Amino acid sequence: MLHYLLLLLSVTANVTYSSLYNHLGKTVLHDRRDAFRINMWVDLGVSVLLAGYVLLSGGGFSLYTVLLGMVFGCVTALGAVCKLKALENGPMSLTILLVTASMVIPAFSGALFWQETISVWKIAGTLVMIFAGYLAAGKGEGKTSHVWLAYCIGAFLFIGSVGILQKIHQTSPWREQKTSFLLVAFLTAALLCAVLSRKPHEKTKPFQLNRKQWLIFGLCSICLTLNNVINLHLSGILPSVLFFPIVNGGTTVLSVLTALILFREKLTKRKLAALCVALAALSMLVFS
Repeated sequence: MLHYLLLLLSVTANVTYSSLYNHLGKTVLHDRRDAFRINMWVDLGVSVLLAGYVLLSGGGFSLYTVLLGMVFGCVTALGAVCKLKALENGPMSLTILLVTASMVIPAFSGALFWQETISVWKIAGTLVMIFAGYLAAGKGEGKTSHVWLAYCIGAFLFIGSVGILQKIHQTSPWREQKTSFLLVAFLTAALLCAVLSRKPHEKTKPFQLNRKQWLIFGLCSICLTLNNVINLHLSGILPSVLFFPIVNGGTTVLSVLTALILFREKLTKRKLAALCVALAALSMLVFS
């Protein structure tokens, strides 16, 4: 029961972060470099929170944790970049479908590399959850192209690899260094975003933010910290084919409900179908 409560807290933190991030994007985002700057500041905020915990708890840094954390940070940042570029260059619905489908990589990796048992119902539940993500995305606009497909493949591989890297660290002898691992990862991601936000020989203007926007940055960092700490912990405890689809599916369900309740979006037939399909998939995963 505790594991499911932690999953609920993780999903809630993720949806809250996404809602706040969406607000920042609409009020602060002026060009693509601003997207990297937003990520940089949020990642730095997470790093400060994690650094404080490491200092208070006296957590250690093994070479394994540092190197894997750097890889994790780069993969996370590159996955976000590829997803952003794919959405920019093609239809949102197909992009979200391919990005959501990346859950099959960590979900089935447990059976391939960690001898986890996997049932037909859980395989079916994962595939149904991918379809729910596609329905929740909406139709969107845009045409497919070779550039769009390349970014989709990149997002699929990078985002899918995130879960495997979590699992690798949490099944290693250094699994207790969770916070240290995430600290290295977010510092790496922040540095990479800082580099990508600049063009050679071009000075960039600093953000002009008010107190409310800086507060939102702080809340984003808190939610992202909670989400990553909980997910990293659970990735080493729960079976991959259960954990990763539930995290994605729970986010889909709660995102739709948040849009309906808080943002007063209309309950279209497509969103109602997405909600029902996601709930059916969650039932298949949890009770099989």
